[in-house]
Amino acid sequence: MAVGSPGASELTVYVRYWHFWYDIYGLVRSTDGGDTWDERTTCDWYCQEIFTTNRPETIFAVRVEPYYPTHSGMGILRSDDGGLSWQEVWGESNAYHLYISPAFDEDALLYALVDSGMIRSSDGGMSWQRPTEEPRPDAPMVYSPDFARDRTVFGGRGRTLYKSEDGGLSWQAVLILSEDEGIKDLEISPDFGEDGTLFIGTSRSVLVSYDDGVNWSVVFSGQEELIDLDVRRRAGDTPSASDQNDSRVRYRPLSLFVTTVGYGGNHHPYSSDGGLTWRNMNPPPER
Repeated sequence: MAVGSPGASELTVYVRYWHFWYDIYGLVRSTDGGDTWDERTTCDWYCQEIFTTNRPETIFAVRVEPYYPTHSGMGILRSDDGGLSWQEVWGESNAYHLYISPAFDEDALLYALVDSGMIRSSDGGMSWQRPTEEPRPDAPMVYSPDFARDRTVFGGRGRTLYKSEDGGLSWQAVLILSEDEGIKDLEISPDFGEDGTLFIGTSRSVLVSYDDGVNWSVVFSGQEELIDLDVRRRAGDTPSASDQNDSRVRYRPLSLFVTTVGYGGNHHPYSSDGGLTWRNMNPPPER
């Protein structure tokens, strides 16, 4: 897995590698965009994923309960030296995913998906607040690109979408899907501050809101199961408010990428106009 750290003057990339049969695993880092690499350390085979922050030397890893008692335990690890050494900051249960504030260097905020649901830390993982009985999201979760200013974050739980405008201290339900639907993925426009656009992926459709989650419409639907949704600014475009095309249908200068699974394996529809039209990236079958 390779991820970039946006706070560095040069692109910093971490790559986790492993080989199942030979029990080989490790972590390497490049601070010059991949020209040169140096070896870091990693907790063990059960570190599932590496998460970067906007503080280049601070990264996190999540791990699940090991198969063998000789291996390290479950939880969340933090490194402040780019992966040379690690400190356990959560060890009470399995950890599956982290949602780290884009303003981490200023607010030290992150959420973690663990066995008991979503937990929150406002001190970089040194202490955690567990879920309460109040309505609040579980996963997925997505921050506004302008989170440092607007403190807006969205999160899903089952078929309900929640919104917070105070960094997750309080939540309001803004959408409840029908009983046969659920929120599988959640993506936000990179220009959310200008266009107010976010997307929901359900089991077989993609929904879009152009007004911070108030109103929704379907921009993609199919018979196959949706397993991933990704949103990117279209190459060559600049941030823009709403626009119209010749058919007077509203769209955004965004590229949408969907992965579905069905008969014959995975398929990859994509849209270069914010969901107005779709094509399939799969090559035609050989004859």
